[in-house]
Amino acid sequence: MRDKIYWLDDAPEVVASKLMQYHQKSDGWSTNPMTVASVRNRIFYYSTVLEAESWESSLSFQGEQSELVKMVIPQARSIARQFIGVVTKQKLAVQAVALNDGGSDLTEVVRLGNGVGNRLIKAQDLDAKKVDLAEKAYLDGTAYLGAFYRTDRGEEHAVDQETGQMLYKGDVEMPTFAAADVFFDYSIENFKDLDWVEIRVKKNRWDMVAQFPDLADQIMALSSCRNESASDRYMNISDEDMIYAYELYHRITPAMPQGRMLMYSSDKTVYHDGPNEYKKIPLSQFKPEKVQGTGHGYPLFSNLLPAQEMLDFEFSATATNHSAHAVQNVTAPRDANIGVQQISGMNFISFTPVSGVSGGGRPEPLQLTASSPESPKFREELKSHMMELGNLNAALRGSPPPGVTSGAAIATLTTTAIESMTPFSDALLTCIEEGLENGINAYCEFANIERLVEITGKNFQMSTKKFLGSQLDKIKSMKITRINPVMLTSAGRSDLADKLMQAGRVKNVQQYMSILEGAPPEVIFKDELSENDLLEKENEMLTEGETPKALITDDHALHILSHNSLLNDPYIRSSGENLQVILDHILEHLELDKTKDPYLTAMLRTGKAPQQGPPPSGGGGGGAAPNMPADGSAKPAQPADDMLGRPA
Repeated sequence: MRDKIYWLDDAPEVVASKLMQYHQKSDGWSTNPMTVASVRNRIFYYSTVLEAESWESSLSFQGEQSELVKMVIPQARSIARQFIGVVTKQKLAVQAVALNDGGSDLTEVVRLGNGVGNRLIKAQDLDAKKVDLAEKAYLDGTAYLGAFYRTDRGEEHAVDQETGQMLYKGDVEMPTFAAADVFFDYSIENFKDLDWVEIRVKKNRWDMVAQFPDLADQIMALSSCRNESASDRYMNISDEDMIYAYELYHRITPAMPQGRMLMYSSDKTVYHDGPNEYKKIPLSQFKPEKVQGTGHGYPLFSNLLPAQEMLDFEFSATATNHSAHAVQNVTAPRDANIGVQQISGMNFISFTPVSGVSGGGRPEPLQLTASSPESPKFREELKSHMMELGNLNAALRGSPPPGVTSGAAIATLTTTAIESMTPFSDALLTCIEEGLENGINAYCEFANIERLVEITGKNFQMSTKKFLGSQLDKIKSMKITRINPVMLTSAGRSDLADKLMQAGRVKNVQQYMSILEGAPPEVIFKDELSENDLLEKENEMLTEGETPKALITDDHALHILSHNSLLNDPYIRSSGENLQVILDHILEHLELDKTKDPYLTAMLRTGKAPQQGPPPSGGGGGGAAPNMPADGSAKPAQPADDMLGRPA
């Protein structure tokens, strides 16, 4: 027996008790400024809803007699939503990367991986969750994407003969989590260096009682989510049926050879304890900007709050002034003897001039609603600073600066703003890539019953295929296609679609609309990309002494040019065997090109059958033969050019 034990390898109730103490420190208002910042950001983000006091008005009133008007202008939220809209515009398109072990058909493995990846994107609605991740991270600094295997999800499989309940094949679930729902050692900066991570999920109290009847009394005694979490209280939610369950995932380490999965709600309600069957932490982190020396992320929305608070103050001061003094007030000396007389709808004001008083004591309006001329200027400065801090400019918001009218200038301003957002969008896509990899891992570890998935086969035809999780074990990573930042704007997509159409690359309305809707340009160049992949693979084979097969349909000139680049390596030139293999393959392409039908070449290049020339005119009835001079003289016929314009 060991004298000292790793605290996370202790009895489950002991570990649960220690983790609950850690929760209180992490969620404490006085001990964790990140918790305070997160709650403050959310209050301001939803200020127009939270600040309203009644059904009749969106304004709130403060002071001893409610004489102060508080007016909320959510400029910061508008900037945040536009920022999030730009960085999440790209539609997700995945490409699986497989390990080449030389013993399997990688093409089929990659196709299956792509099919499963696209299935997860669609079934888990990752395009929408991408927006949710971006919003959470913008407010809290970090957000998380899980990938867990649920046995109560997926297609129906069988009926349990003992209980009569339906059994399912199981499937992957990919929820998102806010920073307040994830606990770990915050002194570790890199999320991938963590040994353990714990997540907090809301569960229905009565569902947990049904699943764990032996713990019914303990579950009923648990606090509700609202009473337990400080970050939930500002919404004033009454949810006595909802309780928190905690899931601890410890990866495989020397101190924990099998890892650990512990699920509980308190030290008296432990639902599960055992090895980590995922063999890793099934959670990916989205942290666009870190706080140096900690595991926390920097909440970008906090940059906007000082200016937002002052902007609300400026508008509130003006609103209070107008609310109190909008009705016109008039000043007049007491001895002015003022009288009002109305004749034919006109008002006549008479007064007795008072000596020693300016204007003789004439009644004058009291301009109590007048504001300092610096106030409107200050408000505009605040708005400008907020846009700058939010990485937005006027061009991106649809209102270019005065004097900027050319499309090139507007495009430059827009591109500059979008490029500043690239670190945020790259970190977001990396998080989703890691989430998809965790999803593939979950299938590998748990999916032992066949299920269907749609895959793209040859010639981009869709078909369904049965698969087991074990067939995905060679998928090592999932890559999300990145696009040019300009493509994140509607103007950039429209401009690219028009240029591609003018160049003849866009051949139908479907391709044009796919570019406008945010599809990557690769959909237009898929033929060229597949040919480039073939050339790279053939070059690898040639350098290893293997002979790829040349086909009559190949672009022989392109193949010869690509294979000839291998001969620029002196090492290859000095190795006689591989050198001859390369030369023989180049000559094979040359011979095939000589015998290639020009009609076939034209079809491969244009995708259409070449147009035949017009039929001969004239003929018959004693008239002149086609193309023959009227005087009967004729020149010997010359060979015609072929369909590609080359002399015969």
